Amino acid sequence: MKIDEAFLSKERIITPRGSFRIANLSETRMKEMGYGYHCDTEDGLFIIMGDGKRAFAVQKKVRN
Repeated sequence: MKIDEAFLSKERIITPRGSFRIANLSETRMKEMGYGYHCDTEDGLFIIMGDGKRAFAVQKKVRN
């Protein structure tokens, strides 16, 4: 499922595996849309989720 541009930030996360735009959606919502886990960023703040064609960075939940 294609993510609407309204949910994508102009900011990019750069990792050793590539450059990814940030999706302003939850990990749960991304899974519902058919995206799966790809990798974590080195700083541990984002996960990269993809659908086989496109991939985006999603901010991890902060746990207290």
